[in-house]
Amino acid sequence: MEDVATEYYRELLRRNLLQSDPLSYRNGGFTMHDLLRALAQFIAQGEYFSGEVATLARTSLASQEMKLRHLSISGDFLEISPEIVKEHTSVRTLIILGIPTNTLPEDLFQKLKCLRLLDLSKTNLMVVPESASSLVHLRYLDFSGSMISRLPETIGNLSNLQYLILQACEQLSELPKSIANLYKLRSIDLAGTRVIGIPAGIRQLIYLNRVINFVTNDQRIDGARKCYSSLEDLKPLINLRTITIVNLERAARAQGSILKDKIHIYHLKLSCSSEGWPYQQEDIARIQDVFEERLFPPSSVENFTIEGYFGMEFPTWMKNRDLFLNLTRLDILKCRNCSQLPLLGQLPLLDHLEIHGAWSIKHIGPEFMGSAGREAAFPKLKSLILEDMPEWEEWTWEAKDDARVMPVLESLWIERCPRLKSLPQGLVHHATNLSYIWIEESHSLTVIEGFKSVQKAYLARNNGFERLTDFPSVQVLEIEDCPALLHHVGVLPSLQMLIWRDSSMRFLPEWMLPHPVDPIFPNLQRMSITVGDVLTLKRCLINGPDSAKIQHIPNVYMEVMDRPDFISFTKEPFRFLYKSS
Repeated sequence: MEDVATEYYRELLRRNLLQSDPLSYRNGGFTMHDLLRALAQFIAQGEYFSGEVATLARTSLASQEMKLRHLSISGDFLEISPEIVKEHTSVRTLIILGIPTNTLPEDLFQKLKCLRLLDLSKTNLMVVPESASSLVHLRYLDFSGSMISRLPETIGNLSNLQYLILQACEQLSELPKSIANLYKLRSIDLAGTRVIGIPAGIRQLIYLNRVINFVTNDQRIDGARKCYSSLEDLKPLINLRTITIVNLERAARAQGSILKDKIHIYHLKLSCSSEGWPYQQEDIARIQDVFEERLFPPSSVENFTIEGYFGMEFPTWMKNRDLFLNLTRLDILKCRNCSQLPLLGQLPLLDHLEIHGAWSIKHIGPEFMGSAGREAAFPKLKSLILEDMPEWEEWTWEAKDDARVMPVLESLWIERCPRLKSLPQGLVHHATNLSYIWIEESHSLTVIEGFKSVQKAYLARNNGFERLTDFPSVQVLEIEDCPALLHHVGVLPSLQMLIWRDSSMRFLPEWMLPHPVDPIFPNLQRMSITVGDVLTLKRCLINGPDSAKIQHIPNVYMEVMDRPDFISFTKEPFRFLYKSS
């Protein structure tokens, strides 16, 4: 079913019937063009309604023959009349948006026998009406982001339910035992809940292919008469494609991998919480055995996240190149005890790598690249993120012509690495496709130079950063609280926009003065500067001591943090506006 749906989805993209949504593109969001949506609404009129419940009430009164199949309403329909919904007995899809009340009428769903999809997400709903258990044809049930604290035991009556979405139900801590009766369930999402365990019997749900936040609980709590599913209960679920396993610090030692034979898994996340940090040596030894023996992944994995692992060394299977031939994304998060990264450079399809919270890493060198001979290391890598590594001091990487490394890297993000002294020459030499660089809170870095392909750079809160040179292609430069950078910035011939925020700036740097022969910013079109003092702003007024540093720039905007004072300057036609508080 999912394969067919994916093909339909791709076909919609190929035909441009779906377009990327700028507001949610990073999360894979897409939208439909307004004209196409209007056409679909026109074709479906009489069967489809989306809007305020008051409008629906008027429409229903005006057209007694309306036979709605799909209904999406917003507003407080309880204040008008819940009968407005009840009378549409043929409805297949019901989406209720933003209801302010926390309860629904108990009999709301009794007559909606044809309902296939029910979406009550992002509402204040606290109690699920018992009548919801009578929706025997229901396939999709979404409570995500609601205030519900429990599900009724009768939810097990939804014999055709395939998708149960409980994401971000922050008050939910327990699932009913009858969950095990949902034999056709294909997807369950518990991310962002407080659920402490999955009821016993999940091994019976053999059609499950997506499980988000399977809560590890290998200990059975007999005293409380509660019995939870353990990792062993995942073994029969051979159709899994996406699985997130959390609270692995509770896992017990056992023989045999629970994942290795699941050849359809493409998205895998293994997570330990930090509740017991710092862990005892006994726990460290146990978690190393659990990951090594029980969590050996299949070679089908394309997207892999390991989070909160507190072993002293990464599992040996993470060094197995042949195991990850299909891997495109790897996130290594909060693995605080590991002092050496696994060999990752030879993963042929890896295009995104994030290393976050590697507190024990002090040195990154050839063992990370793994390049042998003329074979390229990280041949497909486009995005590299290195974040929250407080002990990291050195990144060694020689600039050798015979070893191609990161040839297609586009984006480099380094944040909260305060001891890193320099960026390697190998990065400058090999990453010739790099177009975006972000460096933040890396106070030991003093110089960044030689990145000839970078077009956009963001530099923030780097206290030791003194010099920026040899960036011939940079078009957008954003600098925030880098006080030492006032001393030297080299010629930036392609720069078109400069954004500078510095609360400690008391005057504009001397290198901003126009040079008649060799200007530092020959193509600069816009400059935005935010300072922390009104006196700094006033230095740039006409005939002020810093006025000559901005008057050669076509468009300038200066402001003071947390104050209404600003300067707006346009060179041609000349316009100078100053506002003071």
